[in-house]
Amino acid sequence: MKKGKKATLQFSNLTGGVIMQKTLVGEGGWQQDQTDLSHQPNGIYLLRFEADKRTITRKFMIVK
Repeated sequence: MKKGKKATLQFSNLTGGVIMQKTLVGEGGWQQDQTDLSHQPNGIYLLRFEADKRTITRKFMIVK
């Protein structure tokens, strides 16, 4: 992500309830971020990434 540019990470359940949202600021190049969702129950969730007028949505599963 370009240095200084903002992006939003949003985690939600399948009923649309937002369980966590983060704003990230670009450092230039590739970045990593860790999010602890261990307190969430097993199930399917959505991750939505928004930056530079682009949105990427992915499903993921929590299984304990």
